[in-house]
Amino acid sequence: CVSSWNDNGLKDFIWEKHRLFRTSYFPGLGWMLRRELWMELGPNFPKEHWDHWMRLDTISKGRECVVPEMNRNFNIGEKGANMEQATYDKYLGRMM
Repeated sequence: CVSSWNDNGLKDFIWEKHRLFRTSYFPGLGWMLRRELWMELGPNFPKEHWDHWMRLDTISKGRECVVPEMNRNFNIGEKGANMEQATYDKYLGRMM
């Protein structure tokens, strides 16, 4: 996959805004994948907690994602089913 999100894209950790790297950890936000992979995963894709599902060894199968050092998307999920304001402020509010 290719993602526009880096879970570690905090302001304090960003050194090179144009740098990309590979990771075996599924980033969870702002991603895309090839059609062939969707054809494999799509029939069993869960409606909830799909990011955790994508990180299972039986699903990821050693595949990697390309992620930016600096995030390329903005998370507006300050409130929601899986987000509380304090969590957003502590983690996502500090993203670049």
